[in-house]
Amino acid sequence: MPFSTLPRRWRLICLASLALNLALAGLIAGAVLTRLPHMGGMDHQAGHHARGGPLIAALPEDVRARIEAQLPPRAHGQRRARFEALTAALRAEPFDAGEVRALLRGQRDMGTRRAEAAEAALLDALAGMSAAERAAYADRLGAGLRGRRGRH
Repeated sequence: MPFSTLPRRWRLICLASLALNLALAGLIAGAVLTRLPHMGGMDHQAGHHARGGPLIAALPEDVRARIEAQLPPRAHGQRRARFEALTAALRAEPFDAGEVRALLRGQRDMGTRRAEAAEAALLDALAGMSAAERAAYADRLGAGLRGRRGRH
């Protein structure tokens, strides 16, 4: 039976299930990737602390620490509460797609705020570097990216 011919309620349930599965897959992938050793000269500890990807991991340790201190807290408790609210909303009868949408949007917004803060802190750090320091950073970043490509 084509998806478009399913009753609206079942289409919403399928879409909510897909969203939940994608979120869960993202959480698992993120947990695994943050624990893998970084290649290309960047140590595992650098990536573990930064958890901001190669742009943050390529920074010197003191700059990474300064950036991490400027970021909003990770709010693991809030994330868990939102996830529990999402699972409850998925089980609710009648299903409220608007509530699920709001919960998903809230989760996305939390991540967006942290990413924006990290971007601003990174730009400040880069602006404070000398040309030689930025060149060394670019070299580490390039080496790290080349190492990541080799893993795929």
